[in-house]
Amino acid sequence: MKSTPTQLEYAHAYYQEHRVRLDALHRKYCAAGRGDPMKHLTRDLKRHGISADDYMRLLDAQQGTCAICGKPETHKYKGQVQRLAVDHNHQTGYIRGLLCRDCNLLIGLAEESLDRLQGAYDYLQTHVSI
Repeated sequence: MKSTPTQLEYAHAYYQEHRVRLDALHRKYCAAGRGDPMKHLTRDLKRHGISADDYMRLLDAQQGTCAICGKPETHKYKGQVQRLAVDHNHQTGYIRGLLCRDCNLLIGLAEESLDRLQGAYDYLQTHVSI
């Protein structure tokens, strides 16, 4: 029985299928004077065990938006919009996807607890109309 591919495996396959278009987008990004988006990315990604190409595949697979809220990152640091954060399981290291700063903080502050997140969801459902 064939197992379901991980998000990283899916992103890799997607990149292979759309490599020409993605590489053209990368060149366009660099030509627009935004610098090399991979400049500081490689160092940060090493701790997650993925390459800059893996990150770009995930970013494209998510259409440049957060895996939770579906919005692009808007938080700025030193005048530059930050990149989406690599979300991972802190116990297993499994890469789950890319998140905006707010959604990444939400998961982190909830300590990745499904019970805590479900409790917050239930609380909001109960008090949303108040």
